[in-house]
Amino acid sequence: AKYGTPVVQGLLKLASLYPTWTKHDRWGRTGLLAVVGGRRYCQLLDEATSTIKLARAYDMLAAGLSLAEADAKRIEDGLFRYVTDDLRGGSFFVGLRNNHQTWFNAACATTAVAIGDAELLREALWGKAGLQWQLENSVTADGIWYEGTMSYHFYALAAIQDTLDAARRVGIGMKDNTRLRSLWLGPLNMAWPDGSLPALHDGDPASLTGYRGFFDWAAGYFGEPRFALPAPGTATAKTRLASAVLKDLGIAVLRRGVPENAAAAMVDYGIHGDHHGHPDKLNLLLY
Repeated sequence: AKYGTPVVQGLLKLASLYPTWTKHDRWGRTGLLAVVGGRRYCQLLDEATSTIKLARAYDMLAAGLSLAEADAKRIEDGLFRYVTDDLRGGSFFVGLRNNHQTWFNAACATTAVAIGDAELLREALWGKAGLQWQLENSVTADGIWYEGTMSYHFYALAAIQDTLDAARRVGIGMKDNTRLRSLWLGPLNMAWPDGSLPALHDGDPASLTGYRGFFDWAAGYFGEPRFALPAPGTATAKTRLASAVLKDLGIAVLRRGVPENAAAAMVDYGIHGDHHGHPDKLNLLLY
């Protein structure tokens, strides 16, 4: 109670303020014109990511403190349902395939579990732009997010993991979904011999080890140690990857040798990648 009660007071304050704030976006538009704008923040994406944290806090507090029914209703109706209604209304404008939608789904799923809304959870998982729909439409057959960028692949994957964590909290699992499982295996086929990743499209310099937490999460979720990355310097880590063509994404990579004496060449000839794609097709990347 010493630490939880002030948080409840904070949530109650937010619940009283949130409905009074005007939607606004980063281009200066307000009200109905700010179709992807937020109330607390200037875009719905930030509303979604912050709401995940707030909903988790509320979930803990509701279990650990005896909240007055009136206070619980104020928080749930004045804050959480208000946010999720805005997120659901903004889906059409951000694009259903978009990585923003993955965060909308994660926020709705986490909130649904926290406030006990089965229909909201169903929508986040199996609705017209829910997780299942995105797995079928936003993930290529090669296990890579359609934007073709490793940084955005893992950005979307972070939201997917949050969605799965929420579903798992109420006994719902998707371990047998092949397209879901491919999301952690796909990046392995994109890696250079030293484990670094190509900076395609809007991508930043990165490496598999920098995303180790994602692979550890997958090993726990699927109950299969093979999803976890091998320790640096181990024999398994030095296993040579084969040359490959990722046909759906449109990446061809030739490889030879082992990490100590390796060469690799890659060409991106495939899909553009929408908002985070670049007109850089057929450049030769050489390792």
